[in-house]
Amino acid sequence: MADAAVITTTNIPTNPSTITMVNFPSSLKLTSTNYLSWKTQIEAFLQGLDLYKFIDGTHPPPLPTLKPDGTSTPHADFNKWYRQDRLLFGALVGTLSAPIVSLINHATSSAEAWKILATTYASPTRGHIKQLQHRLKNLSKSPTQSITEYMHAIKELVDQLAILGKTMDAEDVSDLILNGLDQKTYRSVIDDVHARDSPIQFHELHEKLINHELTISPKPPDPTPSHQPLTAFAAHTRQPSKPWNVRPTTGLLPTPQPNPNTPSKPYLGKCQWCFTKGHSLTTCYHFKKAHPHISLPTYPKPNQNSKPLAHFASSPLTGSDQPWLYDSGASHHVTNDLSSLSLHAPYDGTDDLIIGDGPSNQSAPHPSSS
Repeated sequence: MADAAVITTTNIPTNPSTITMVNFPSSLKLTSTNYLSWKTQIEAFLQGLDLYKFIDGTHPPPLPTLKPDGTSTPHADFNKWYRQDRLLFGALVGTLSAPIVSLINHATSSAEAWKILATTYASPTRGHIKQLQHRLKNLSKSPTQSITEYMHAIKELVDQLAILGKTMDAEDVSDLILNGLDQKTYRSVIDDVHARDSPIQFHELHEKLINHELTISPKPPDPTPSHQPLTAFAAHTRQPSKPWNVRPTTGLLPTPQPNPNTPSKPYLGKCQWCFTKGHSLTTCYHFKKAHPHISLPTYPKPNQNSKPLAHFASSPLTGSDQPWLYDSGASHHVTNDLSSLSLHAPYDGTDDLIIGDGPSNQSAPHPSSS
């Protein structure tokens, strides 16, 4: 149904009464498929303006006065009736799409134009009724169609049949709606409607189906977690070969102590090269085959009594070669740039830390670990 709009009226003073200027909204355009919607709104506007009597035949033109000599004189109110009817006729023409205007070109009054349109688009012929009934019987909800769109299509056909004198009761309409649904997806609603003692109304069934549609709608996928860059730098307990500034650190998180009675767990991480769980980059066959010139460090198996170590990941590439981020297998990482770690805390071990940051070998006054 087209959007309702405000109708503009202007009272043109005449002597002794008035004539109403009618301007229907331009968005109301009659086409070959929306006659019912167009008719419903036009009737409502004209009834509110007390002008519907001009098109329903209850207010015909006043007859002329016949004189005894056989001549006639126009009725005193004919001029007013004629002016009002022509204004209404022009307003109706403005609500028609271009191909339909030609149907009423030769109509002499608004009532005649209204009758022509009703005969053309609401004629209760047997063929027209059969066509609507066939469309209604074979209508079903497509997977891409919403419940509202599906039921609106059914309601439009049911209303068109009602105009033609074939009114359907609520139970027949609900049966048509349920038969056009996916019987598996909407089984609970279908069983609930069939179990009722009284027929369900159209608006009530519409509400039930909309609520069920919301429960079966697929949930949006979880957002993909963002990956934070991690970098492992060198951490040694040997004395530096250059006079670095060494500063002992204290932290907030205690260093976890391994339980000697607990067996070591297998590696549960994921390789950074082939993304296979269960092994690290240092043991990745595919990485070694693709880059045989890169030498990766090997690490001894940790002693149960040893503390967590921060291992050093290095590459023989030098100069402007693109750096690689290796899976070092370390339980802790140390860096002097906190932006490299998504989670960090001050180092709380017993050893002093010396962090080498590239060729400058600058000291890190506040190293943190992850």
